[in-house]
Amino acid sequence: MFKLDTSTAALGFQFPQHNVILGKGAPEYYGGMTQEIGYRRWGLQCFFTFSHGGHLLWTESVTSHSFYSIANSVVSMLDRYTPSHTSSRSPRLDLDAPLSFPTNLDVFGSPFFKLRSLVLNYQLSQPDLKIKTAIKALRLFVSATNLFTITEVSWQRSGDIRRRL
Repeated sequence: MFKLDTSTAALGFQFPQHNVILGKGAPEYYGGMTQEIGYRRWGLQCFFTFSHGGHLLWTESVTSHSFYSIANSVVSMLDRYTPSHTSSRSPRLDLDAPLSFPTNLDVFGSPFFKLRSLVLNYQLSQPDLKIKTAIKALRLFVSATNLFTITEVSWQRSGDIRRRL
């Protein structure tokens, strides 16, 4: 992977600088927490996960540097250098460019805090069932997964790139 010189973005190319460490894939620390709360017959279980530090290489960002055949592209392809949009960190789009290689423009920070699962349940006992059955207790529940994510990188929330390292 190369670190690129962004000062040449207006010219449509960038010079690679070899042997540069762009980031660490593994986070500094990560973990999870499960919390259960009960009140009478109601129960609520939450499972949270988190990660801090680390970087990731996003391949969709790599493919947005040039068009490939008739494949679909991401919206970030439109956020390129143009004479009227000089504040972009991405080089101008070159339709004749060869296949792209990963660069520092494709490396993103990866910290997050996520609510992985939430389970709400209600427990019924045999007298509550109002029928004669061999069932001594019954638990009804509703479950949801990946309810929200808190992160600095907006494409993890919405599918679009807004912040790079």
